[in-house]
Amino acid sequence: MLGAAGMIIAVDQDYGVITGDLVRSSALSADERLGVLAEIKRASQVLQAAFADDLIEPIDIFRGDGWQAVVARPSSALRVALLIRAWIRTFSPETSDLDTRVAVAIGRVHSVPTQHVSEGDGEAFRASGHALDGLREPLRMALVPPASCLPGAAATLQAFVPSLDAVIQGWTQRQARATLLRLQGATQEHIAGQWPERITRQAVARHLAKARWPAIEAALTWWESNPWGLQN
Repeated sequence: MLGAAGMIIAVDQDYGVITGDLVRSSALSADERLGVLAEIKRASQVLQAAFADDLIEPIDIFRGDGWQAVVARPSSALRVALLIRAWIRTFSPETSDLDTRVAVAIGRVHSVPTQHVSEGDGEAFRASGHALDGLREPLRMALVPPASCLPGAAATLQAFVPSLDAVIQGWTQRQARATLLRLQGATQEHIAGQWPERITRQAVARHLAKARWPAIEAALTWWESNPWGLQN
C-alpha cells in the first residue's frame, strides 16, 4: 500500500516497460518544457482511452524530462512507444525539433504502483532503464526482448532497430502528425479530416510516404506477431 495517493498492484507476469527522456530538453525555455510535459500527460489520457487493456496506468513523468509507461500486453508495447514519440514530435514547438529517446523492454514485472509507475519493480523495469542509459547518439531507440526470447528473434530485433530509429528521426512535424493518426488506425480520409488546416487525402498520402509508413508498419507487424512466444 502507498497510502491515499495510490496502491501497488502485484502482477508477476510479462509486461512491456517503456522508458524515455527528452532530447536537448535543456535548450527549451521553462514554458516550453512545461508545455511538452503537459503534452505527454495529454497523450497519456488519449492513449489510455484508446488502449484501455494495454496502458493500464498513466504515463509517469520523473526527473523533469523523463517518462515511463507500462504496457500490459508486450505485443502492444512498440506501437505505444511509437505513438508517444510521434506525439512529442507532433506537438512540441516546431522550431525545437524536439525528440525523445525511448527504450522498450519486455520481461517479468512484479508490481506496478497505480500513481507512479516509475516506482515499479521487475526485470522489465531494470532492463528498460539500463537500455536507455546505454543509448548513445545517434541512436535514440532500444528494444530489449525477454530473457527467454526464441532463437533468432533477438538478432532480428537488433537488426531493424537502427533503421527504424533513423526513419523516425527524419520525420518532419507534418509527417509525425500523419503517422501519429495512422498508428491509431485512422484512414487517410480520417487523417485529412482531423488535420488542423484544410488538407487533401493525397497530401496525407504524401506525408505518410515520406514518413516511410510501410517500413514502420512492417516492423510493427513483426513485433505484434509475438516472435518471442510469450502469452499475451
